[in-house]
Amino acid sequence: MYRMRIAVITVSDSAAAGKREDASGPAVVAVCRGLGWEIISTQIVLDDLGAIRRALLAEAGVKTPVPVALTITNETDIQQAGEVIQSMAREAGFDVKIKSMEFASSLQAAYAGDFEAYLIGWSGRADPDGNMWQMLHGTGTFNYGHYRNADVDEALDNARTVASVEQRRAFYGKVWERERDDLPLIYLWAPANIVGLKASITGFRQVPDGLIRLQGMAMR
Repeated sequence: MYRMRIAVITVSDSAAAGKREDASGPAVVAVCRGLGWEIISTQIVLDDLGAIRRALLAEAGVKTPVPVALTITNETDIQQAGEVIQSMAREAGFDVKIKSMEFASSLQAAYAGDFEAYLIGWSGRADPDGNMWQMLHGTGTFNYGHYRNADVDEALDNARTVASVEQRRAFYGKVWERERDDLPLIYLWAPANIVGLKASITGFRQVPDGLIRLQGMAMR
């Protein structure tokens, strides 16, 4: 029979500095043991993301720094984001090596699965299906990591069969519940769409996907 093995990490500046006794860690240990789980270790760390991440890696038995090759496209904003990730990940025990490629070449590498981590932007679509199915469905064209989850596939397919907003929202809620658990994709930011027009231009309509459409526009 499978037995859960637990590492308990208490996050507290004062307890880590010896200024107060840790009460929460032993309480968690008692609960876990009451459930029949095995406690493999306990430790106290500072309330610092870097310290927490290093502790998690150590408990996982991973030798640091962990080498990771990050493939990025050669646009300025993506390169800057890659450098930020590289710097922040270093604090957590990851040695990120940036591999910058021309956009089309990076896509070919992604389709072939020739990457460890891939950072790329997405222009977005007005309908939610266009922002999910191709990336998260097991047969999606842009599912570069070959993620496959039967529950996610079913929910995405079912959302295509109904028109009701409430029904679609329920299906997509199931998708994101699993996405947050599995993390096949990590969404870092959503850009602000700022459009400037001359006063003489009329008929412009902003669409949530950020793409500019000229239909219906005119100049006085």
